[in-house]
Amino acid sequence: MRTASIAGALVACLALGAAVPAVALADPAGTARDLSGEIGGIGPEGPEAIPHEETLEPGAEAERIARAQVIQRAKVWLTANGGRKVPYSQARKWRDGYRQDCSGYVSMAWKLPKGRYGGTNTVGLAQSYTTKITKAELRTGDIMIDWHGTNRTRHVILFEKWANANRTHYWAYDQSSSQGGTAYRKIPYPFFTNKGQWEPRRYKHIS
Repeated sequence: MRTASIAGALVACLALGAAVPAVALADPAGTARDLSGEIGGIGPEGPEAIPHEETLEPGAEAERIARAQVIQRAKVWLTANGGRKVPYSQARKWRDGYRQDCSGYVSMAWKLPKGRYGGTNTVGLAQSYTTKITKAELRTGDIMIDWHGTNRTRHVILFEKWANANRTHYWAYDQSSSQGGTAYRKIPYPFFTNKGQWEPRRYKHIS
C-alpha cells in the first residue's frame, strides 16, 4: 500500500510539474539511501534518466542460463511477498537485490549482474544483452520489448509460450505498474496497444 501511495504521489507531482520527492531505499546493508535523483523518470520502467551503460556492472560477466530456469526464477516474484506478488516500484529493490520494475524483473529472471541499480534498464537489455529475432523465432525465456519510446512508454515482457495456434496471443510474465507488480497474463501480440515499437529479442546467453 505504501509503494502504491509513493508511486501515486510521484505521478501526481509530474503531472503538476512539481519536484519529485525523495524516496528512501534500503541497500543490502540496511542503510537508507535516496535514489530518486539517480533513477529518474516515472513511467513503466527503469532508471531512464541515466545512460544505460551506467546501469551495467563494470567487469561483471552475464551468466549462461537455461530457458526453464528463466521461468522458474520469474515465477518466484508471483508469491515472494508473503504469498503475494512483488509490488511495482522504480525506486526500490526487492530482497534479492533487483529493482522492482519491468527491466529489473527481467534482469532478475535472466540472472544478470545487479550493479548499482538492481539490474539494467530497457535500453541496456536491448543494446547490451540481446539480439533481435523474428516473431516466428520466439521461444520460452525471450522477451517482447519497446525500448525506443519514452520513459513513460518503455516496457519489457518475458515471453513464455503462444496462447493459440494463430499466434495472436501469448502467455507472459512482467512487472507492471498497471498490475501493481508481478503478473502472469495472456497478452495480444505484440501488446495491448499498437502504439510503440515492439520487437522480439533474445538474451545472448540463454540456452
